[in-house]
Amino acid sequence: NAFNGRVLYRRAAVNMALRRYADAVGDCDRVLQRLPHYNKALIRRAHAQQAVGKLAEALADLERVYAGAPTPSLLSEIKALRSKARRSIDDAMPRAVMANNVEY
Repeated sequence: NAFNGRVLYRRAAVNMALRRYADAVGDCDRVLQRLPHYNKALIRRAHAQQAVGKLAEALADLERVYAGAPTPSLLSEIKALRSKARRSIDDAMPRAVMANNVEY
């Protein structure tokens, strides 16, 4: 099972390189079913999720890794992703408000 998990992890890397992010997420999901604490798979899944705009899910994966193995580089990545998520929400807010003719 661990061997299969690592093979899927490597396939996720290939999918990332080919920009097949949904496939990479699926591979990482299967890795984590076999190896629930495999932090590298969580990080790779977070990067794939970020690539398709699933920022909340990506942030949750990174925070899960950080809770068990805090590192300065991971903290920096989390902060950058939080900032990107905030900007994404801020950018979307005026369009949503304008579409509904709501003033604030």
